[in-house]
Amino acid sequence: MIINRNRRRARISWVILLVGIFLIFGPLNMGMDGFSGGFALAGLGVFLVITGLVSVIIFGKVAGTQDKLMADTASQLAHWTYSREQWEAYAEYDHRENVKTKKMIFYIITGFAVFFGILFSAMDPEVAPVILSVMGGLIVLMGFVAYLSVTVTHSYNKKHPGEAIVSLNSAYLNGQFHAWNMLLSRLDKASLTKEEGMEILSLSYSAPARGGANFYEVRIPVPHGKEKEAEKVLHALKAHNKAKG
Repeated sequence: MIINRNRRRARISWVILLVGIFLIFGPLNMGMDGFSGGFALAGLGVFLVITGLVSVIIFGKVAGTQDKLMADTASQLAHWTYSREQWEAYAEYDHRENVKTKKMIFYIITGFAVFFGILFSAMDPEVAPVILSVMGGLIVLMGFVAYLSVTVTHSYNKKHPGEAIVSLNSAYLNGQFHAWNMLLSRLDKASLTKEEGMEILSLSYSAPARGGANFYEVRIPVPHGKEKEAEKVLHALKAHNKAKG
């Protein structure tokens, strides 16, 4: 059974939203003085309401897209499962690719942190220890998040047999759901490549984020014997993307 994780995330977002509403109105209505923490809690509540509301909308939309993909088999361009041997080979390949990507991102963030840490410390030597400590903490945190990300994905892929579903607007790959039918989201590139003895359908898409856009890539292995079907999937994705402009 495929679990819709985004539905659960939408429910968690509702909880965050309700907690935010309570913090805005609850403490002050129960007699807490604004200058004794009431205004601070209300400010936190406003932040939680905004965060929760945006998350409810996003995760609700994505969850609906996933439900539609699973229910409407006619919209599925492909629904693939894999032999144990091929999936294990893919899991190791995908892990190596994830490690390379996360390392590159980590090195970029570390470079910026070191540069700005040194720059701000030189501008105000008195606060240099604080600045360097914050930058050092950021580097450690990003390293831990990157390590946890690749480890959890690899562990899940090793424990669960592979399954992939592809449609014109979304793709599901072994527990991870990707959709590019959100507002201002788009499929930027689709390609078929040969990697370590297997065909890989690579889908790159972008989604809006604060300050710009986030870019994602999903690598879907093509089951042995399904290469012709994969070419038809690729053609359909490109034609649909071209029609959308």
